[in-house]
Amino acid sequence: MPKLVGGTVASGIMSPASMSEADLQLLSGNPLHTEDELEVVEETAKEEKQTEQDVVHVCGRCGWDNSFGLDVKVSEEDKVVFRRSVLADNRFTKKVELYNGDVVITFRSLTKEEDEHCVYAALNVQREALLKGHIYLQEQLYKEIASNRAVMSIQSLKRLDQSYTIEENDKIEETLKLATDRLYKKYLKSSPIYNAVYLSANDFYQLVKTMEMRAWDVNFWQAAEAGKK
Repeated sequence: MPKLVGGTVASGIMSPASMSEADLQLLSGNPLHTEDELEVVEETAKEEKQTEQDVVHVCGRCGWDNSFGLDVKVSEEDKVVFRRSVLADNRFTKKVELYNGDVVITFRSLTKEEDEHCVYAALNVQREALLKGHIYLQEQLYKEIASNRAVMSIQSLKRLDQSYTIEENDKIEETLKLATDRLYKKYLKSSPIYNAVYLSANDFYQLVKTMEMRAWDVNFWQAAEAGKK
């Protein structure tokens, strides 16, 4: 057996007592870095994080396309109407005009069951695509969810001599299917109309969610309270 000599092993293997701080850090798996090296490591980590954020532009929770930004403006009228609808247990509705009034849409808030079904229906589309061997990206799933919500939130749509009103059905899946077929086959066939309505529906959904998330914010609702009186 090798003899210990002054804290080291006679075989030439160094003991912890005789090691430098750099050697100890290296053995522990956390080597010391110079300031320049640390800056490079931190910068690389930031770039990797930013790259991950840039890959998925669509929010996984609501389907909002983040490349459009998120600037939800809540008017005092929105607050008053929303509070009244909540207290009366009714849907919150809002009329939106596009292309200088050539297209008029009335959006409605969704019930809990409708919102959940929009997600389930999108998951079924994804499952069927995967079973057929098709590539179905997560971003496509989020957009499908947002599209379902848009269709279900359109209470009525008027364009020139065309007029659409959603037809309620006892089964939510039938309502979604019928509304999707009617809207896409007749009212939203052109890209400019579809994109404008789709983005407006996303805006409306974010408006509703913004007011829901501010339910406990007294300052947010004070002006609305004054307007209600």
